[in-house]
Amino acid sequence: MNTSSPSASRTAATPPASPRGAAPHRADRRLIIAAIIVLVGAVTPWIDTVGGNVLGVQGGGLYTLSAGGIGLAGAFIRRRGLALAHALVLAITPLAIGGWQVARLVAIGCDFRVCAPSFGLVLTLIGGFLAALATRQLLARADPAS
Repeated sequence: MNTSSPSASRTAATPPASPRGAAPHRADRRLIIAAIIVLVGAVTPWIDTVGGNVLGVQGGGLYTLSAGGIGLAGAFIRRRGLALAHALVLAITPLAIGGWQVARLVAIGCDFRVCAPSFGLVLTLIGGFLAALATRQLLARADPAS
């Protein structure tokens, strides 16, 4: 005689994996790395001049610093749409502000003997590029056809 009830067999089965407990996807790890790179790039020198360094947070780096925090939070969000929105902010902001800063240096005719882009600006642009790649991976993962 079988003493197991149908409800006992249902509870013995493994519960379905919840999205919160899912292992981080490669895009999530890339988003974390991109956010950290953007955060570091925002507080380091963006421009080297003969008069000294200009830090990123003395100008547009404040926006990239905020975007880095938003992107870091987005890496831990399991709702795909919300995580994608955070990733887009992290991708667009550093690329737009970093690109604007480089274009401004070119527009004012900055000679490399007088002023030059520094490693903080380069880190910010690299972080934005990595965030764009992570955003693309999140889009591919969110696509129901894949």
